Amino acid sequence: MRNSACLIAAVLLTLLGHAIVQAAPEIQSGDRWPQAAARAVAVDAAAGHVFLARGNMLTILDSNLAFVGSKEMGGEILGIFYAAERVYAAMGTNGLQIVDVSNPAAPAVFANPFTPSDGRGIESVFVAGQYAYTVGLNRFMVVDVSSPAAPSEAAAITLPGLLVYSINLFVSGTVAAVADQVSGLHLIDVSVPQAPVWRSVTTIPGAWDVSVSGNHAYVTASAGGMTIVDITDRTNPDVLGTLAPAGVNFLGIFVTGGTAYVADANHGVGEVNVADPADPTLVQTLAGTGGAYAVTASGGDLWVCDFSQGLQKLGSSTAQYDPPADAADLFVDEDYYLYIVDGTAGAGDGTEGLRILDAFNLGNFVYKGFVATPGQASAVFVAGDYAYVADGTSGLQIVDVADKTAPAIVGALDTPDTARDVFVSGDYAYVADGADGLRIINVAAKNNPQSAGAYDTDGTACAVFVSADVAYVADGDSGLQIIDVADKGNPTRIGFLDTAGTAYDLVISGDYAYVADGSDGVRIINISHPASPANAGSYDTGGTAMGVSLSGGYLRVADGANGLVTLDVSTPASPTPVTAWATGTNGTALKVFSVNEYAFLAEGLAGASVYKLTDEEPFEPTPYNPPDSGGSCFIDTIAGAP
Repeated sequence: MRNSACLIAAVLLTLLGHAIVQAAPEIQSGDRWPQAAARAVAVDAAAGHVFLARGNMLTILDSNLAFVGSKEMGGEILGIFYAAERVYAAMGTNGLQIVDVSNPAAPAVFANPFTPSDGRGIESVFVAGQYAYTVGLNRFMVVDVSSPAAPSEAAAITLPGLLVYSINLFVSGTVAAVADQVSGLHLIDVSVPQAPVWRSVTTIPGAWDVSVSGNHAYVTASAGGMTIVDITDRTNPDVLGTLAPAGVNFLGIFVTGGTAYVADANHGVGEVNVADPADPTLVQTLAGTGGAYAVTASGGDLWVCDFSQGLQKLGSSTAQYDPPADAADLFVDEDYYLYIVDGTAGAGDGTEGLRILDAFNLGNFVYKGFVATPGQASAVFVAGDYAYVADGTSGLQIVDVADKTAPAIVGALDTPDTARDVFVSGDYAYVADGADGLRIINVAAKNNPQSAGAYDTDGTACAVFVSADVAYVADGDSGLQIIDVADKGNPTRIGFLDTAGTAYDLVISGDYAYVADGSDGVRIINISHPASPANAGSYDTGGTAMGVSLSGGYLRVADGANGLVTLDVSTPASPTPVTAWATGTNGTALKVFSVNEYAFLAEGLAGASVYKLTDEEPFEPTPYNPPDSGGSCFIDTIAGAP
């Protein structure tokens, strides 16, 4: 058990005499794995390779978006550029890292990444010849990358302006164009890379990305549209035309010929006719992308990074890559290690199974280890040094997680149907096995688990919770099933209650079962008399209730596309929503795990996240002081820049 650190709580004195209010849920930079959805893409058309940056992972695919190789980068990748068998990664405060991709199945990071001496991060990178051009906040920097193992600063200038937040750039010939979210479009003369000269700034509020073609710069603005600027005179550029359809959120842009492709986070990919720069027109919005973030084109194909759907290929043929580290379920142990499972079968470092993250510092999830599972991992339960994975058609997998960096499957037992959930109590694992109901497995010998007993429930067993020799099963269309498991070899049903919706998940506390009942929301069932459970209360959450977790008198609900919902269930007969603790999520909220005021969510393709829900303002984390920890409280680090 790791030590926790001490936080001096003098700030609590400032709370005396102030009213306690419910603060809105807050997600900080770094409180997510992957820390971003599909964020950047680059293409090597000659070799037929596509490079995808998503969170901390650089993934290499072939032209049909089949997995080739991957590299965990040790931090969030903000942007990438490909040139001559190398990928250049902008890594924020981790600087500029260069990856050798000459062997795409085994990419390798060059030693000695370049980190700016002033400590400011690198947001974006563009490579031309022996130089990598980078931006971060108010600095433009040129890095000599002729020796990839020893990159060095060639020049740096400060961009003018009281507030500058430069996040993207494009270099064409002797001009570098920089998108600054506060000020707009900066133009920099790089005819002498070792001595860049700032020339001008054109006001474009929210400038996000930029592409240059000929004497025109094409600039997108977040929550806005696109602006075309004539940059023939770099000291006095001229705005030629704008395009701002209602409701768009233009982010990434790629220009080829008379067409600009824009990633619209609200609608997909927009094809814009820019043959007349003074009058750009939206030709069509390509369907099939719901949260487009970045786009590039090559060989007649478009490659689109999408928040909710990974990487998509559109054009001569279509394909989609579902990136690894999707989150179907999660578990947080007493040492704040976060275990995530996702459900696409496969074998290899870049595919699906069980991932372990260090979440002790909630502002900076750290990847620790991964093990592929043979089936479709859908749920995980951790007890001691072992993680028990419900692995779909491959049944139960037992994973030794004593070494978090090298988890290993040590035992397995196939189940008759599809293992969807698992709960461990003592020497037994209870598996919700789909159409086959409840399976009880003796796991005393981790390398040789044995079937102990089974009960075929009426419906499709989706989840199980065990308390005092009673197993409670969320049984799909058949609601709640209550099963006596005192005799492991002969479990018997002692009660049941059908629910109005589809019972996907449940949690038990005292005399009540709290059931995630799909489109019917949450059902609260009195189980004080197991033979005759009775409805106690309900609440329509507005989405599709998929997962539930309790923390004190609050029920956290993973409500599908509706995100996170919090209910005050201190009075079970009348659960009431806590509006301040409800939030939309980047992906589909599938499962939730509560630790004090922290709600960890499995958000499908958007990965795992943690939200901080508190009655205190300003927020103070609850002291985390597990037995034998040797410490006094848990420190939560609050991230700074957006």
